[in-house]
Amino acid sequence: MKQSLPPHASARRGPAPVQGTPLSMQEMADLFTQFVAAERHVLWVIDTQPREQVHYVSPAFESLWGLSAQALYADSRLWLDRVHPDDRDRVTTAFACWVASPLTTCFDVEYRLVRPDGSQRWVHSLGHPPLASATHHVGRCTGITEDITARKLSDLALVDSQRRLAAVVANMTEGLIIASPEGVLREWNPAALAQHELDRVVADGMTPAKVSALFDVCNLAGERLPLRRWPIPRLVAGEVLKQEDFLVRRTDIDWQRVMSCSGSRVDDAQGRPEFVLLQCSDVTERRRTEQEVVRLNSELEKRVAERTAELQEAVKEIEAFSYSVSHDLRAPLRALDGFSQVLLEEHGRLLPDEGRRYLGIIRSTAQKMGHLIDDLLAFSRLGRQALTRRRVNSLQLVGSAFDSLAAQREGRQIEWRLGELPDCNGDLALLRQVWINLLGNAIKYTSQSPKAIIEVGSQRTADGATEFFVRDNGAGFDMQYVHKLFGVFERLHRSDEFEGTGVGLAIVQRIVQRHGGVVRAEGEVGRGATFFFTLGEDDKGLE
Repeated sequence: MKQSLPPHASARRGPAPVQGTPLSMQEMADLFTQFVAAERHVLWVIDTQPREQVHYVSPAFESLWGLSAQALYADSRLWLDRVHPDDRDRVTTAFACWVASPLTTCFDVEYRLVRPDGSQRWVHSLGHPPLASATHHVGRCTGITEDITARKLSDLALVDSQRRLAAVVANMTEGLIIASPEGVLREWNPAALAQHELDRVVADGMTPAKVSALFDVCNLAGERLPLRRWPIPRLVAGEVLKQEDFLVRRTDIDWQRVMSCSGSRVDDAQGRPEFVLLQCSDVTERRRTEQEVVRLNSELEKRVAERTAELQEAVKEIEAFSYSVSHDLRAPLRALDGFSQVLLEEHGRLLPDEGRRYLGIIRSTAQKMGHLIDDLLAFSRLGRQALTRRRVNSLQLVGSAFDSLAAQREGRQIEWRLGELPDCNGDLALLRQVWINLLGNAIKYTSQSPKAIIEVGSQRTADGATEFFVRDNGAGFDMQYVHKLFGVFERLHRSDEFEGTGVGLAIVQRIVQRHGGVVRAEGEVGRGATFFFTLGEDDKGLE
């Protein structure tokens, strides 16, 4: 038997549903007026019985179609004339079917309009079933046409963008794999399939279990990595990979490649994982080349070390030989010079003039040989002498070198021109030898000039380095022999014209090169010479 509930029972079931407040007739009229006046929507009413006739269109029709409502009322088929030719048959057929059977057929069509100015608009028309409020209105139908141009253009642009993106992905040389948040491989581009020698039927939809059964992933040392350290699981976990190399092997065939992997997980606006993107490049050949380069470099370093050791041993032998020769030569040379001098002093009167001349030649030659040995020893020591760089006052150094050559300048009238000489960074003792040798050369080769002029200065090179120079107006030289100037024993003048051993400029070059600099010369026969030198990177920009 049905029992009635107590008065308060309904309250225990929860609050009663909130009911909307009915609109008044005026509110309904205002709402309808606003809807009819909408610019993007056309409300239309047509009669299908006894014949097809447009009964009403809202104001937006005229701006959308570019037709007046009165013209449409006069000819109800005019609206079809504005339908794009490519869409007209489809729209006409759908409209005719709906008019013929509006209760069972739906008129729901998207199509284009061509307005009088040639512009096009996309619209969506939706027809409603006939009104049944009165018997004489049984054949009256209503509908709404909406301007969807903005949405349609956006959809078309999206489709076009997707088409371009698909073309880019399909033509990429790098492999691209898209996986689900669960690690299922959903999509492979052609490059990824080719890299892994797979077809799309096998590749698409591979689960982590199938992947681990088909592949082994190792580090570059060949050690197999656990599944959690494979690229896809790491990306699923939220890691970001940037060109990390893996050794990938197939378990079903003899296949092994080195893959460089990059990628990340893509999340939606709420932070939920949407998909994983993995980009892979086959770098097998590059890694093989790198390993070959490493191997060759190792072999080269080994050969260089061996050659260096051999060279150092040879240098030691040469130094020992040079010391032995110089030591063994000095004693007989001193004996030749000494006994020749005693012979001249004590028995010279018993010798004819020609005999005394011969003894003089012997003494002179022995002394020259002694000077040559001294120069060679100085030249050989340059390779062993430690290089101690410090800030050097160039002006004071040049003045000191010039004063040390007082014996060579005795009895000479020399015009001395001193230009700007900035401080430099170098070994004080070695640089002093450079200036002594260059200034001594200038003094020697101007000895036959009526008025000797020696100029010392500096200038900036194109790369900003300081270049010092010594210029004279002496004998000069032929530029076609400039390459011989800095060689040991190389002389461009006869010894009876200008004394020397041919080692001085070789010493200059070795000192400059040890400083990381460059020495060069310019000259012209009978019109003097200029010698330039720099002191390497450490001297750039020194103020």
